[in-house]
Amino acid sequence: MPDATAAPLLEPVTETPTEISAFRLDNDRRVVRAIFITLLVTMDVLVVRGSWMARLPLLGIRLLMLAVLFYGIIGIMRAKTPRAFEHSLLVSTGAGVLVELALRLLRPRENISPVWLEIVLVLGCYAILPNRPVFQAIVALTLSAGTSLILVFYNVGISSADEAGIILTLVIANIVGFIASRERVARQRREEHAWRRERDARVELQRAHSEIRVLRGLLPTCAHCRRVRTETGEWQAMERFVSEHSEAQFSHGFCPECLAQHYPDLEADGSVG
Repeated sequence: MPDATAAPLLEPVTETPTEISAFRLDNDRRVVRAIFITLLVTMDVLVVRGSWMARLPLLGIRLLMLAVLFYGIIGIMRAKTPRAFEHSLLVSTGAGVLVELALRLLRPRENISPVWLEIVLVLGCYAILPNRPVFQAIVALTLSAGTSLILVFYNVGISSADEAGIILTLVIANIVGFIASRERVARQRREEHAWRRERDARVELQRAHSEIRVLRGLLPTCAHCRRVRTETGEWQAMERFVSEHSEAQFSHGFCPECLAQHYPDLEADGSVG
């Protein structure tokens, strides 16, 4: 018996924008969690030199940094939307920058070695933290401005040329980092736009293909009247059967042979072609 089926041309489109956004959010969570856990593991909280009176403020600041990192991990894990994730990351990294600047003020005034680490952190804000460029810039500029102010007004024993060189390096790091971050986001948006267009095209193609039904099998037809026997035993006209089991439609006219044989008057008039 014949059957009408629609064979899919493409694999079903299962990805949706919501699923893609959730996948990216989960990936960003893993990245930030790895960064914060690494900072927690490598932070030497209890290794503080000097007398107990000198240790207490520095120890308190480091414990505060631990609290900020714990807060950041909990905040990003509880964020349900990309916007909530970005704001939680901004708050935690901003607080971490402020604590880092406070640590700088508790170190000896002649110690400028952390400055080079903070230049690396500025670049890391743009290259590693999965946040929007504006939020990355807020954190990086806060760190750069605080480092520059401490370098100029707190640290001693540094020449003006060295100060200018470090500040210029921070400025260049922010400019390069922000431009690279903007380009990264623009590239991601272009890729997402291209993916959406491809997905829409695939969905439309599948929708059109699903409307195409194909007749398969043997058609039991009457040798005299050419009617077709259906699955229920009913005999239907060929046109009706094909129309009901496919997307084909029939229109009727006369071929030249039948017109000449059965309707010679119409052929002579030329009213039927």
